[in-house]
This record gives sequence, structure tokens and C-alpha cells, in this order.
Amino acid sequence: MQESSVYQDIIAKGVQLGTKANAIENILHILEIRFQATESSIQSALEAIDDTQRLKALLREAVETPTLAAFIDKL
Repeated sequence: MQESSVYQDIIAKGVQLGTKANAIENILHILEIRFQATESSIQSALEAIDDTQRLKALLREAVETPTLAAFIDKL
């Protein structure tokens, strides 16, 4: 049985949302560990980003950035 294109689109969107949520969760966790950062404004800014590649870059930035202020500047 062949899946409809609508079904495939729904599955793809679900995967994308899951990837986004996972990336945001990981970024916030890293910032909390490294800088004790819990600002909701960071979470809001991350949630406004729809580009998963940008979120992946920010994940790396969260690991490598020297300060929380430097990370926020990258947002």
C-alpha cells in the first residue's frame, strides 16, 4: 500500500518538529550546565527559529562559546 503525499507531509513535519524540540532542549541543557542559564528569553528566541541547521549551529555554539553573553549575541 502506498502512503498518500498528505500522510508523508504530516510525518515529515512531525519529524522536523521533534528535531527542533530536541535541539532546543539540548541547547538549553548545555547553557544551564555551563553558565547556570535559565532565562526564558533564550528559550523563546530559540523557539522562534525554524531552521534546523541554524539550531544545529547554535548547539555547537553553546558548547564552544566562552560566555553566555557571546552565545546570546549569536542568537
